[in-house]
Amino acid sequence: MNEFLFSDFPEVSTEDWKNQILKDLKGNPWDKVTWETEEGFKIEPFYRKEDLPVLPKVLKRTPGWKVTETVTAESETNSLNTKGVDAVILVSHEEDGKHFGCKLSSPSDLDSLAKTLESMPLIVSLATRTPQFAPVLKKLVSSHNTVLGDFDPYGTALLCGELGCEEENIGK
Repeated sequence: MNEFLFSDFPEVSTEDWKNQILKDLKGNPWDKVTWETEEGFKIEPFYRKEDLPVLPKVLKRTPGWKVTETVTAESETNSLNTKGVDAVILVSHEEDGKHFGCKLSSPSDLDSLAKTLESMPLIVSLATRTPQFAPVLKKLVSSHNTVLGDFDPYGTALLCGELGCEEENIGK
């Protein structure tokens, strides 16, 4: 089964596509299906492979790039190595009993979960709980090759419906 999908169909030329569109326009001008962006780019109704410039190849192992996977449940960590993942974005937001992402009831839960991901760089998104988890985050910095944390009360508000802290304390 090495055939390409749709290989049974004949090749359709650019001219055939244009003629079909003009027929479907029923006498309306070609300009009816083309438009220009505010930046001055002309948008055509369709594009073909020959319209694309030659794009540079970005290889997975290009220095500086990491393939990341966002994890919102502990069970998702089991298959990361088989997916070719280089780094993990660990999400756990909790505010006033509302929860999104991995259930981390305490900093020790984060420590335990991070041990299962020991070989991978971590980006830890704890929203407004970042200060509470700071000691474990500092410990992880010394044991992992990369650990990044965030403090995102506005993200928590979007996910959980609560800001999670006093607005005047944000950024202090």
